[in-house]
Amino acid sequence: MREAASFGTTAVDERAVARPRFTPWRKDQIAIAVLAALCLFAGGVVIGGSQRQKLNQARAETGRDRATINALRSDVATRDAQIAYQNEELSNLRMQQQPAHQATASAFSAGLYRVGTDIAAGRYHTSGGESCYWAKLRTSDPSSYIDNRLHAGPQTVTVDSPYFSTDGCGTWTRVG
Repeated sequence: MREAASFGTTAVDERAVARPRFTPWRKDQIAIAVLAALCLFAGGVVIGGSQRQKLNQARAETGRDRATINALRSDVATRDAQIAYQNEELSNLRMQQQPAHQATASAFSAGLYRVGTDIAAGRYHTSGGESCYWAKLRTSDPSSYIDNRLHAGPQTVTVDSPYFSTDGCGTWTRVG
């Protein structure tokens, strides 16, 4: 560096200071960069489209699976209803096939009885109890009741169902 003597200032040799030099891109470099960006964009579109297609297929399969499950549930419910109906019909047929003379009991206490086999159908009376419960049943299942009551005191019931259940009533005696 040289100093300028004329004004007392310091002069800088321009050749000694290195300035960053801007090198403009050539056209072929720009074209390659644009082409690379387009390729990356196109690749992203293809991959995204492929993933969307897979997602749509999965959604369609899920919809078909749900439809199949709902159809199977409906079939099971229909078959359950058919089985319950057939069990009831079978129970009624068995009741009809039993000779009337097999049911000899004209008095009974707490328990579950098959009408026509364990007890005879007819009208029964009891002096009752504090919580006398009775139920006319379609089957031997206690939840298959046709009619039921829970009362204190005397009761009179016409037993005309396939099954009859009682508890806390004392002795039932046939009156008709």
